[in-house]
Formats: sequence, structure tokens, C-alpha cells
Amino acid sequence: MKFKKLIKSDENDYTNVTYKGYKYEQLSDEAKSKVRSWLNGDNLYWEDYFQEDLASFINEKLKSYNATSNDLKIDWDGYDRCTIDLKEGRSYWPAFDTILVDCAKQVLKDLPTFKEDPTLLEDWAREAASDMYYSGGYFETYSGLNDIDGYDGYGLSYKISDLCTEAYEEKIKPILEDVSRDCTNFAEKQEEYFYSDEYAKETCDANEYLFDEDGNVL
Repeated sequence: MKFKKLIKSDENDYTNVTYKGYKYEQLSDEAKSKVRSWLNGDNLYWEDYFQEDLASFINEKLKSYNATSNDLKIDWDGYDRCTIDLKEGRSYWPAFDTILVDCAKQVLKDLPTFKEDPTLLEDWAREAASDMYYSGGYFETYSGLNDIDGYDGYGLSYKISDLCTEAYEEKIKPILEDVSRDCTNFAEKQEEYFYSDEYAKETCDANEYLFDEDGNVL
């Protein structure tokens, strides 16, 4: 296909230049490669549409665990391997918050205060769990349970921290590793598709792109 394009030859003069436009499938392999790179930017993993696909996939995987990608820390190592973990600080994953509360209950339930009045246990366990924050694979405490008269509040908090860390290793980390692995596989397949002839042809045809023989869009 031929068409004319105005080219400015000097400050006040424009010249009509006739170009031959090529569809994607008419290009050489080298030119096609250039077009595929142009369509997907400098790095596919930075593109919004690619990130949206990944977020949708992760959220679907996490749905059964009552979590979303917003609750977690998602990293790409070298832009090809996904690692998912809890965010630093307080957990906002409801399913895991329940586990933290259960850990606190295990430590507190045998104290005389809570044996005498079991109704207090739930509130104190939630308060203890709310003091837990995640830092690099371990749960720590912001403050001790110092309002429990006659007990070593900090000692109790650290026991809860240890139980929370064990629960993370046993119940949460395997889930996150599984989702990370699936996400990596999904990203690799998506990358393969976005850099394929099929995707390039579909996109170029849908947008009616034409190129010069070197693969530059006209």
C-alpha cells in the first residue's frame, strides 16, 4: 500500500514523499522483531496492561484464602520470577489475622485471669494479635501486655510472636510460595504470547498499523 506524507525539508517548505506501507505479516523477521518490541515497550513487566493481567490472576488465586494482591507484597526478581509475601508491618489479611488471634489465645487461655472469666480472652487475644507486626519472616511485638496484673506482659507477647511465626511458616508461607510459583508460570506464558506473531498481527490489524520495510510505524 502506498500513501503520501508531508515532510518538512526546510523552515517554510514541505515536500510530499511517497511511502510504501507494509502490514505486519509482510515484514522481514528482523522488522517483525522490532515491531514486537515496540508494541510491548522497553520492559513488558512495567506495562500497565501486563500488571493488570497479573493482578487479576493473583487475586483469583487468593480468593479462596480471603485475600487480594493489595494485602500482600509482590516482587519480581529480574522481572521474571514472582515472590509473594506478607507486607512489612501489621497484617491486613483477614484469614491470617484469625490465625494471629488463635496464637494469642493459646498463650493466654491458661492464665488464671482468663480461666476465671473466659469472656475476657477474646478481647485480650485480639489486642495481643494487633500488637504483632511482620518483619522479614518473623513476627515481633510493638508492646507487651502490661495491663494484665501480675504477669510478664513482654514475656507473653514474645511467646505469642514465636507462635505467630511458626503459624506463618506452617500455614501461610506454603500458600504464598504456591501462588508465587503459579504466578511466575502465568507471567512466562503471558510474556510468550505478548511477544508472539499471533499477538503482534492481531494488534496491528486491529489498529490498522502500517510499517516501513525496517519495521518503523508509519
